[in-house]
Amino acid sequence: MDMADDKPMTGAQGVARALVEAGIEVVTGMPGGATGSIYDALIPYQDRLRVVLMREEALGSCLAEAYGRLTSKPAVVMGQGAWVLTNAGAGIVEAYAGCSPMIILVDFSEGGAYSHHAPYQSGAGHYGSFDTQRGFEAITKRTFVARDPVQAVQLTQLAYKHAVTGAPGPVAVIFEGAALSRPIETSGRPAIHWGASYLANANLVPNDDSLDAAAAALRVANRPVIISGNGTRLSGAGDVLLKFAEALDIPVATTAAGKSTFPEDHALSAGTIGPFGNDWANSLLGDADLVLAVGTRLSPSDLANENPKMLDPERQVLIQIDIDPLNASWTQPAAHALVADARQVLQSLRQRLPEATTGGVGRVEAARKAHGFHAETLGGAENPVHARHAVAVLSDALPDDAIITCDAGENRLFMLHDFRANGRRRFLQPNATGGMGYSIPAALGARVADPGAPVFAVCGDGGYGMTMHGLMSALEENLPIVVVVLNNNALGWVYHGQGTTKIASKLAEFNLSAIASAIGCWSIRVQDEAELRAAIPQALAAGRPAVIEVLTSLQDTFMDAMSAVARAR
Repeated sequence: MDMADDKPMTGAQGVARALVEAGIEVVTGMPGGATGSIYDALIPYQDRLRVVLMREEALGSCLAEAYGRLTSKPAVVMGQGAWVLTNAGAGIVEAYAGCSPMIILVDFSEGGAYSHHAPYQSGAGHYGSFDTQRGFEAITKRTFVARDPVQAVQLTQLAYKHAVTGAPGPVAVIFEGAALSRPIETSGRPAIHWGASYLANANLVPNDDSLDAAAAALRVANRPVIISGNGTRLSGAGDVLLKFAEALDIPVATTAAGKSTFPEDHALSAGTIGPFGNDWANSLLGDADLVLAVGTRLSPSDLANENPKMLDPERQVLIQIDIDPLNASWTQPAAHALVADARQVLQSLRQRLPEATTGGVGRVEAARKAHGFHAETLGGAENPVHARHAVAVLSDALPDDAIITCDAGENRLFMLHDFRANGRRRFLQPNATGGMGYSIPAALGARVADPGAPVFAVCGDGGYGMTMHGLMSALEENLPIVVVVLNNNALGWVYHGQGTTKIASKLAEFNLSAIASAIGCWSIRVQDEAELRAAIPQALAAGRPAVIEVLTSLQDTFMDAMSAVARAR
C-alpha cells in the first residue's frame, strides 16, 4: 500500500500504518466496536502482517503473550474494549506480571455525544457505564487514551515504545470513536512523525567500574552458579549464556520461567530450582559461594519462600543482571547490580574474564548422583498410566526442537519437575499468574511465532475444557498443534489437597478425543505408555491440529513433585 505522508487518511488508517511501520507482524482478537475500522484499514497490509481471528478474546491474549515471550516482539490484541478487558484479561495479566511485550488496541464504545447518558456497551466511565480506562490501568504497564486522530497515531507509536523498552509488558490504547473515524489534519500540530526511527528504544549500559567489580568477584569465586530466568529468553541471550558458562565452567540452573533457556542435557545444566524443581539444582545453588542471577527477579516462588538454604546474600556473593533498575536488589540484596540487557552484560563480562575451571561439570554430576537424577527415569505398565510416567514418555519422545506449552495444576508441576528441556526445546508455562487454559492458545502463539517448529500443548482435562474452542481457531487459521491431555477426571491439585473429604474437585467423564475429532482434528485416546509413545509421531504426521487424550490415574500427586527443600520448610 502507498504510505505517502500527504495521502489523506482517517485515524484508523493512521493507526494501521503506524503498526506496519513499527514492524508489527501479528494482530489477533475479534473485531468489535470502533476497532472494526482498524481491522478494515489493515486489509491493504495483509502482505506485511498476519491477522489471526480467534474464537474468543482470551485465546487471542494468550496467543499474543506466548508470541511475545518467544520472539521479544509485541503482537497486537485488538477488539471491543469491554470484551478485551474482561475476556482477554487472563493473557494480559500474564503478560503484565511476566514481562511479555504486547499492544492492546480497544475502544470505549462510548456513544459519542451521548456518552454521559450511559448508552449500551459504553465503557466511558461516566455514571451508569463501566470504566474501561481504570480497568486496563490495573493490568497493563501503561494505558493511553486517544481522543483525536493525531493522538490515535502517536499513542499507537508510543504504545510500541513502552511495550518493548525496559522490562517489556502490555500497553493499552483506548480510542474514542472520533479518534478513529475522523480524518487526520496534516497541517496542524502536534505533527505526526512517520517512520520506525521514532520508535527506537534506548538501551542502558552499566558503567565500566560496575562491570569490572562484578568480573573481579567472578574471577575469585570457587563454586559459582548461574540462575537463568525468563529475562534470558526475552533478551535472546541463550546462546551467549551457553558460551559464557562453557568458557568459565559454571553450572547453570534455571527458574521455572527460565526453563529451556539452557539445554538440560548439557553437562553444566543444574536443572530447575524451586519448590517443584530438582533437588540437585537446589543443592548446587545452596552450595555456591557466588550466584550470578540473569534475568530473574528471584521471586519467593523460585526460592521456596526465600529459603536461605537456597540463596543467602549473607554468605553468598550475589550478582544480579536485570533490565529494570527497580528489579535489581528488589527481593534479595545484590552485591553487584548490573542494569542492562542480559545479552549485552554477559558479553561485556566475558570480555573481562579469561577461560577458567571451577569444577562445574564435576559438581553437577556429583549433585545429580547425590540427589537421584539418574534414578528418576520413570516408567511402568499401569493402565491407566500414571501422570508422571506419561510425562517421562513425553520427555523421551518429543522432538529436540519442539516448543512445549504447559497449563496450570498438577500437570504443570509434573512437566516442570520431570520433563527435560533438552537440545533446542523451548518450554513455556504460565510463569506469572498460573491460570488454567493457557496451554492451547499459547501453543497457537508458538506456532505463529515459529511455523516450522513442532508445537505441543500439555494440559489437564480441566484446562482443556476451558479452551478447547481454541482448536476451532487452530483449524480455521491452519495452525497445526498437538494437544496432549492428561485426563484424570479431576482438578488434581485441588483434589489431592483436600485430603479425604472432597468437594468441587471431580469432573465428569467425557470422551475428549471424540470431541476433537467431531470438529475436524486428528485425535486418539490412549491409556498406557506404549500407546502414548506411538501416538506422538502419528499426531505430528497428521498435518492438522491433533489431540492425544491420555487416560491417567490419580496415583501421582503434587507432593510427588515437591523438592526436598520445600518439604522441609
